[in-house]
Amino acid sequence: MIKHSWWPVRMEAASLSCAYVACGRYDAYIASRLPAWDNCAGALISKEADAKTTDFQGKPYRWDSGELVAVNPVLHKKIMKELRK
Repeated sequence: MIKHSWWPVRMEAASLSCAYVACGRYDAYIASRLPAWDNCAGALISKEADAKTTDFQGKPYRWDSGELVAVNPVLHKKIMKELRK
């Protein structure tokens, strides 16, 4: 993350972080091992705002995946590449 000047910010609510991605305050929100009730609302908010919403393999987000990448579509490929490292 330092290599790319990325700075992690942790919000207490996944839905709020995804809403920030949806409105452009954040470029991305990445989460793993959270229960579905933490990610589902945020995933829907970001998806409806045309953010790229996937799991860590780049597949469309599913409520039962346990992983969420909600990101500005322009940055999705770059973030996915870094997640695979």
